[in-house]
Amino acid sequence: VSLEFRKMYRKGTSLDGKFINLSRDNEPGLMLVKDISMGGIGFEVVGPCRIHVDDELEVTFTLDDTHSSVIKKQVVVRIVRNNFVGSECTPPHEYDKALGFYLMP
Repeated sequence: VSLEFRKMYRKGTSLDGKFINLSRDNEPGLMLVKDISMGGIGFEVVGPCRIHVDDELEVTFTLDDTHSSVIKKQVVVRIVRNNFVGSECTPPHEYDKALGFYLMP
């Protein structure tokens, strides 16, 4: 049994994207977005993972919606497990219309 205590709906995805690690001399990398909500993004790093908790990243990916909406967010890393990174958007409650529509159940 798994209980979910998140405040915002989280949607599973498989979206290609990229990131820039602002905390590590703007080191770039590729990622696969695994889940997303209005407050955070979970993704797998493609290749070696040099990301650490509290690193600040700029992430960019394209939604698989009818408009192929490009999402660009600043996030703070909250968890790193092997190549999986859980991050929180900053500012946390900034509304993104395209993302909000995409997340509608």
